[in-house]
Amino acid sequence: MSVGTSHVRGLRPLVMVMTLSYPITLHLAIINGFLQLAVWILLAIAVAHSLLILNSSKRKLTDLFPPFVAALAVICLLMKVETALYLPPVLISSLLFYLFGRTLLPGQEPLITRIARRMGDNDLPHRRYTHVLTWVWALFFAAILMESVLLALFATIEVWSLFTNFINYLLILVLFLLDYLVFRVIYFRRPPSLNAVRRVLREKNLQRIVRD
Repeated sequence: MSVGTSHVRGLRPLVMVMTLSYPITLHLAIINGFLQLAVWILLAIAVAHSLLILNSSKRKLTDLFPPFVAALAVICLLMKVETALYLPPVLISSLLFYLFGRTLLPGQEPLITRIARRMGDNDLPHRRYTHVLTWVWALFFAAILMESVLLALFATIEVWSLFTNFINYLLILVLFLLDYLVFRVIYFRRPPSLNAVRRVLREKNLQRIVRD
């Protein structure tokens, strides 16, 4: 392993922290009027993700997202506009809608059914439920996508930021908790074991499930 490669891989924890803190950091910059700083923050995260992608041996279509966002951020900084800030929520919700929606096509196994099967759950009633739940998540991300576009076009940047950087993530958390608590615990009375969850959430396993 080269020194450069080692250094790039060492960036992974920092990139994760930057990414997780991005919504709050961005929203604080926007509501305080530091729009150019917000674009710089976006540029830093996009460049960091691009470095990790260059270090990866496998290439995916989504690997084009970070360099594209970085290039747009540079253009926006040169032109002193904030257009690049609107792009990540659209890309993220589009990608998530695609990941769930494509598994609902004929001949495909719904994504959440696939995840449940990897956890060892093959019961027919559960498969029907996970099929419906995959539809729920796909439609949810389609709604989030439309909301992000409409707010970008017709709302102030502060209102747009409030929804895309805070409220939308809260809605995702609420939907996830409703799924787990109401159906997994109360209805089926058999929540997945922690070991099964850890096994599925391992990076390579999760990538394999999504690609299948």
